[in-house]
Amino acid sequence: MNLYKLMLFLIMKPKLYNKTGFAMFAYFLLILISLTVSLQAQIANVVPEKTLLLNQKVTNLGDVANVYVDDFFNYYVLSKDNKNINIFNSSGDFVKKIPSDNNTKLFDTPVDICVQKNGKIAVLDRGLKRIIIVNQDGERQSVFGNSGSNLGNLDNPSQIEFDAYGNFYVFDKGNKTVIKFNKQGLYRGAISAKNCIAFAVGLDQNIHLLTKADQGFLVQVYYPNFTIKTQFLIRNLSEPTDFLINKFNQYYIVDTELCSVFQYDSTGVPTGVKIGIKGNSGSVGTFSEPTIICNQYVDDSNDKVYIFDEKFSSIQSFNVNFKQMQFKPAVPMVKMDVEFVESQKTDPYKYLFIDNDVFYYILNDNTLLAKKGREEIFRLNTQAQKQKGINLSEPIALTVFNNKVYIVDNDDDKVVVIDSKNGFNLSQFGESGSNEGQLNSPNDIVADNNGKIYVSDYKNSRVNVYNEQGMYVNKILLTNNRPIKLAMSKLNTIFILLEDKKSIFYLESEKNKVESLQLAGLSIDFEIGTIASIDENMLLVYDDYYGVIHVFDNYKKISEFISRGENEAQMPNINIIATNINNNSLFVSSTKINVQKQFRLLIPPAEPKDAKINISNEGIADLVWIGDTKRASSYLIYRKKQDEKDFQLFTKVESTSLLLDKPTENIMQYGVIAETKDGLQSKMSNIVDDEISYLQFLKDYQPQQAIKRLQELKEFNPIGIVNKISLIYRELIEKYSSSSNWDMMINTLGELIKVKPDESSYYIELANAYKTLLRYSDGIRVLNDAKIRFSDNLAVYQNLIRLQYLNKDYVGTIAQCKEALTKFADNEKIMQSLAEAYLSNNQKEEALQVYRDLSFKTGKEQYFISAGKILVNLGRMDEAIMVYTQAQNTGNAGSELNAALAEAYIAKGMNSDAILQIEKSILVDKTNPRYFYILGLAHSNNRNKQNAITAFEKAVSLDSTQAEYYLALGKDYEIINKIANAQVAYEKAYKLNASNWEVLYRLGKIYLDLKKYDQSCKLLVDANKLLPENKEIKDFLDKAMLTREKYNAKRDPIEIDNISFTSLFPSLFNYYKTNQIGSLTIFNTKNEPFDDIRIEITSPELLDEPAVTVVPMIIPMDFKEVLVYARLKDAIIKKSIDGPKDYNVNIAITYKYKEKEQRLTQKTTVKVYSLNSISWEDKKRIASFISANDENVRSFITGGIIAKFSDIPLAFPKIPKPILQTAMVWEYFRSLGITYVQDPNSSYQAVSESNVIDYVQFASQTIDRKTGDCDDLVTLMCSSLESIGINTAVVDVPGHVFMAFDTGLTPDKLLESGINENMLIIRNNTVWLPLETTVIGKNSFIESWEVANKRYNETLKSTQRLELIEIRNAVITYPPLIYPGGSIGLNTLPNYQAIGEKVKEDLTKFMSNTSQNLEVELLAILEKYPKNIHVANKLGLYYARNGKFQLAEVQFLNVLVEKKTDMAALINLGNVYYIQKNYDKAESYFTRAILLDENNTGLLVNMAKLYLAMGKQVKAKEYFAKAEKLNPEIVKQYPDIIKRFN
Repeated sequence: MNLYKLMLFLIMKPKLYNKTGFAMFAYFLLILISLTVSLQAQIANVVPEKTLLLNQKVTNLGDVANVYVDDFFNYYVLSKDNKNINIFNSSGDFVKKIPSDNNTKLFDTPVDICVQKNGKIAVLDRGLKRIIIVNQDGERQSVFGNSGSNLGNLDNPSQIEFDAYGNFYVFDKGNKTVIKFNKQGLYRGAISAKNCIAFAVGLDQNIHLLTKADQGFLVQVYYPNFTIKTQFLIRNLSEPTDFLINKFNQYYIVDTELCSVFQYDSTGVPTGVKIGIKGNSGSVGTFSEPTIICNQYVDDSNDKVYIFDEKFSSIQSFNVNFKQMQFKPAVPMVKMDVEFVESQKTDPYKYLFIDNDVFYYILNDNTLLAKKGREEIFRLNTQAQKQKGINLSEPIALTVFNNKVYIVDNDDDKVVVIDSKNGFNLSQFGESGSNEGQLNSPNDIVADNNGKIYVSDYKNSRVNVYNEQGMYVNKILLTNNRPIKLAMSKLNTIFILLEDKKSIFYLESEKNKVESLQLAGLSIDFEIGTIASIDENMLLVYDDYYGVIHVFDNYKKISEFISRGENEAQMPNINIIATNINNNSLFVSSTKINVQKQFRLLIPPAEPKDAKINISNEGIADLVWIGDTKRASSYLIYRKKQDEKDFQLFTKVESTSLLLDKPTENIMQYGVIAETKDGLQSKMSNIVDDEISYLQFLKDYQPQQAIKRLQELKEFNPIGIVNKISLIYRELIEKYSSSSNWDMMINTLGELIKVKPDESSYYIELANAYKTLLRYSDGIRVLNDAKIRFSDNLAVYQNLIRLQYLNKDYVGTIAQCKEALTKFADNEKIMQSLAEAYLSNNQKEEALQVYRDLSFKTGKEQYFISAGKILVNLGRMDEAIMVYTQAQNTGNAGSELNAALAEAYIAKGMNSDAILQIEKSILVDKTNPRYFYILGLAHSNNRNKQNAITAFEKAVSLDSTQAEYYLALGKDYEIINKIANAQVAYEKAYKLNASNWEVLYRLGKIYLDLKKYDQSCKLLVDANKLLPENKEIKDFLDKAMLTREKYNAKRDPIEIDNISFTSLFPSLFNYYKTNQIGSLTIFNTKNEPFDDIRIEITSPELLDEPAVTVVPMIIPMDFKEVLVYARLKDAIIKKSIDGPKDYNVNIAITYKYKEKEQRLTQKTTVKVYSLNSISWEDKKRIASFISANDENVRSFITGGIIAKFSDIPLAFPKIPKPILQTAMVWEYFRSLGITYVQDPNSSYQAVSESNVIDYVQFASQTIDRKTGDCDDLVTLMCSSLESIGINTAVVDVPGHVFMAFDTGLTPDKLLESGINENMLIIRNNTVWLPLETTVIGKNSFIESWEVANKRYNETLKSTQRLELIEIRNAVITYPPLIYPGGSIGLNTLPNYQAIGEKVKEDLTKFMSNTSQNLEVELLAILEKYPKNIHVANKLGLYYARNGKFQLAEVQFLNVLVEKKTDMAALINLGNVYYIQKNYDKAESYFTRAILLDENNTGLLVNMAKLYLAMGKQVKAKEYFAKAEKLNPEIVKQYPDIIKRFN
């Protein structure tokens, strides 16, 4: 920017330069600016991180041979002079050296180092010509490598690298090769590396060489099989010394001369990234002699690059960010690996063939040997061969097929066949000659899977083909060359090695054409010694010239291994290769040494094919694929969300299917990789989407959407999809049923029937839902439809019949029952329903017949009883008795049958027989009240009234809800002239049934006799209304009316029936301003109404003015209650200080009767208690002693306490103000020595549960007296706190009160404070802290809290009464009285310093307790009740608000395991992830929550914030717009979000 200003200055001052000079200068300036901007753009993504100065960390480090940085960013510095490894951690701190002391010698001339992922350290030693592997403790693990010039040997090694599979690569300057070894040190191949400066191995296992060329420098790239892939020039370098390739296939090249590191893309084009410039200061970003570079992958966008400067002995690290990188190359699949197994001495042999783990040898002395493990199956020397009929001159090769060994005899030109189990001769074929089927010097033999036997006919230049029995089939002609070795693959491809040792022909089984194998990848001067086949179509070719085995797969070279040498994994030369197809092992041997070495090829399995999602009949997703059953031992299942880039390992299985029975929050994509038991893996299968598991998740949030999509997938498995949809509907139905949402349940059942119309139970369930709503007609319609579909379904008929009956369609019910009985003859339930329908339709004879049929068909007691009751109802007592007797004779007599028979006997007048029967019932069931009622009726009819009364009394004691029992009892009491008892019984009957005419009549008569004329008239009027034609009732009513009229003629027209004045409490003075102080009842004795009755109450000492009430009207013979409201004189308050007093009250009633004014007067007294008196009919009355407006108390508390401790809130800023101030007040009163003394005469325990008068002190009185009982001390604390604005409450428990105060916290803020919820009282969104005031003189504020909390929780757990009386609410009903005394004074000043220390002790303890108590308590609850999601949510929220996000995450996830739709857990978990910037997970949980409640504005705002953080502004706007639509005020609450949108 300064350069631009300079140029602008020059332009504005042209006179300073001539035109030419100005133009040149401006042009130069523009170029300089452009270069500067370009340079800034190039290095903008390179950030220096740290510099490690080695000589400052380690003394006498010496020259550095090389540097390596491991996956954990630890540094390994290889010292050339000290011959040790110095290890530094990622912060650059020295950790240790290997070896740990200077006397131990591990290395000779170490030149390079690398660290494997398992932490093992590989050191390349030029002096020893070895690779030395040590662990982190410096213990040698293995050594490999051999000095020499042969392939696989080392001469002047200088660089070592390793690939993703643990293979090592060594650049040998002496042999000019880059050599590959596996992790065992087995040679795996080599590349010519002439003029090589350095090399690197990419993630894809391609090998990259940086070499010097004529026109600069050349990068050569080789495939893993060592064939050239590409090459390109790198220009603009001066003296490159090291280079590497990162995971993005980009190169970093160190140029020592230019003192920089340059980055190039995969084609050699500079990316513009340059690290460092030349400098001699050693400052950040400057280099003097950079020689070594290494790097570590950070993530898909970042590399860490480490550069060693030899001059400064420093390592500088840089972060390189790739903002534009869009890919991450995958690690390629290994086509083949090999491992050395063992080496063992053997008998000298010239041929080996392996079949089913049996080794068949031809020893050098022509002995035939068959072994399986250590067990010899047979060993046949020449003599033994003859004994078994075998005639062999020169056995040279053999093969095995179908338990037969085919042995080639080179001298006799034949094939001998022997039994593979015992060696007995079976047959032979072939003879000398050149004709078809004849042989001339045969030298090898193989068999294919079909039993064809191929014999190498050397001198006839052909391969003869025979069948299993030795019959000649055809031949394979080889023009101008002779066969010397055969190999047969599993796929029946025969390979033929020719005599020139340069050519291999092959013939595939389904083809007739012999083709030549292209031996690309072998050196020009190769010479094939032998061949062997392994696996399906893999060929092993031994190059005798170099001593290397080349591996061809499907006719292309893929690898090579083994090298010539004397080491364990080497061979001097190889004559024989035998393969064991059971485990892909190969055995090599040499005629020079009697040693057999075993190797095993590690071949990856084939890629799983045709992966797809099937749907089971249960509607569950089933991932299936076609696997490699031969090689794969297990399958790795990977998955990811559709919009994610990378797959993650999901699980591992051994079968070729996986049931995906868990719902997923997204549509997941699956891929399958096959794996062998050696850990080799295939490529991933085709990718498949699992929508079914997502729909399983979606059904809990948007079931209709899930069902809609499932219906679209129905073709994949109609049964499974229908079952899944049915399951969703069933869950919805259960949900609607449990919430009594019958309409939605009905709709859902209707949809379910559409999906599964052949399920009869669904129709029945739908009909029953209609029945619940009393929509019987709809239910009948549904079942009629079902009856058509399920014509033989008994349950459909039974439910249809029931609905028709409930719909009172008795005719239809009868018809339906008859129809059903044609299908389900003699069905008991249908016959019972038919009888009930007949009875309801008043077809008693038909009902009787059905019950008779049921009785005889089932023999059940209930049907005999039903038939008998119908007969009783018809007046056919004898028949009824006969039916019951028949039932008894069948042995079915139960207590109910006996009772029914007793009722029939009573109806017949056979009361003694009735008694006999009902007593049988009572013997069976002594708790049945009806039995005693029947017994009472029988005794009453038998004129045994006392026994009847006893029975009726027993009946009502067992069941006091039956009016008929009391009526019967009253009647018998009345008969024996116990009128009072009869009155009681009738009154109870009247309360139970006020519409029973007989109860009204009988009770009215008794009232008439008792001269209760008014009550009698009322009851008889009601009875007359019920039975207006009953002359007896009418006569008694007339008599009652006449008698009352005569009686009333002698009475005043208006009478005072009752006077009730309350005894008054002065503390309730303000309460009486709006509430009655008494009442009186007047009665109109005449048969005419009265208007405007004036009532005046006066009391000169008690009332300020007369209390006047006017009753507008009172109807004839009626009562009217009048409530008395009056204003008391203020003077009574002071008078009450002296004690209680009675006041005279005058009552005057005036009205007009027959146009004359009438006046009625009466006197009474009202008692006023002393000032401190109260009774506890209503516990809220204590509020009348607690005033927030008592200036004397407020002044004392604010000036004498709160103001003295102004420093304390500053010391405890996190403690809420109400808690701070309450602690101050408490400790102040404690210092005054205020003590609890129980009042022996009127303790709260004694008076709280009665109307006994108690004594309560005002706060000023308690401060002055320094003593009080529990209610006095509660009043003191509550008054003190209310005066400074702290809300208080009185906690009333049986026999005791204590207090609580409002902490100012809300329940949702509790977790932030750390206070345990169980230490508090939470009511109506208010958090109260309890205090036990009786310990105020001896216990601290905290101790008082603990005592009160214990008392509260004990009461809460018991069944005892507990009430929390909030003073702010109680004073609305009982406005407080301000104590009439003066200001509060103390004789001695308190020690404020000591009080302050006590307060601070309380608050310190409070802080320490609350930080731990809640967590401990919640954890204890969860340990006992691990599935308590409410507690788990609270604990999670506590952790989250205290920054313990991982612990919070665990708790919220536990909640979702128990209840996956818990809104609180979903939102809180989303918030936790949002705070930690794990936006993907936050999005997942917020989305789940929105599916449950899409109108939650707070949640919608959370989503908007989340998407803003993710850089997705469009989505953020979308969600914020939804929130704004629901609540337009939201815009004002979140101006920061609106600002970001703009």
